[in-house]
Parts: sequence; structure tokens; C-alpha cells
Amino acid sequence: PIAIALYPSVAFGPEAREYHRAEMIYAVLDTPPGVRTRLGVDDQAVLQAAAALAQGDQGPARTLVTDALQEQLMLIGEPDEVGQRLAALAREHQPDSIGLAIVQPDMADGLRDAARALSVVRQQAAAP
Repeated sequence: PIAIALYPSVAFGPEAREYHRAEMIYAVLDTPPGVRTRLGVDDQAVLQAAAALAQGDQGPARTLVTDALQEQLMLIGEPDEVGQRLAALAREHQPDSIGLAIVQPDMADGLRDAARALSVVRQQAAAP
């Protein structure tokens, strides 16, 4: 069997959400073409936004990575909300391992929030 790893990127709160919005264009670029189609993004627009970002211009990527698209790429919210969503994903996919890729400017806050989110996952996993 193939081991399943569940390691989503997370942003705890609005500041963290904006912190890497532009860079999420690379996550879109790395997805297969069929996924980009399902997400409703144009391949050429993604390529152009990624090229602009590589030159230091965040504008096109920030425009393309809407809130709705960003929510398809990462878990966003307060720690309890992220924990609830992660627990639901774990129930659905039954992973062999779980972790979080913390995306925010203050790593100490991110680690504190991740611990809280994972605590929610642990509580739900222990519930009958």
C-alpha cells in the first residue's frame, strides 16, 4: 500500500493569509493542467503571474490568487477552525502521517497556533 501523508499549508488569520498570497501562484503552477482547469484558472495567466513574481512584481499573482482559490490551496482560519478542517480531511483520507506547513510572518505565533490546531485534531481522533 501507498502511505498517505497529509501536510497542508496553513495560514492562521488575515495577516498570515496575505503574507504568502502571491507565492501561492507557484502552488497553482505546480498542479497538473486538469487541476488548474477544475480550479478555473487560465494556464497562460498563471505562467505570466509566476514570471512577473519572479521579477519582483506581486501584482498579477495577488490578483490571480483570489480568496476562493487560496482556500483551495491551503487551510485558512483561526486555530480551532483549521483543526476542525484538518480533522475532517484526516477522517476522509485516513493518512499515515499528519503535519502542517506554517505560512506566516511570525513563526512563534504560527507554532503556537499549529499546536492548538493539532490539539483539536487529537481531540477529535480520540472521540468515539
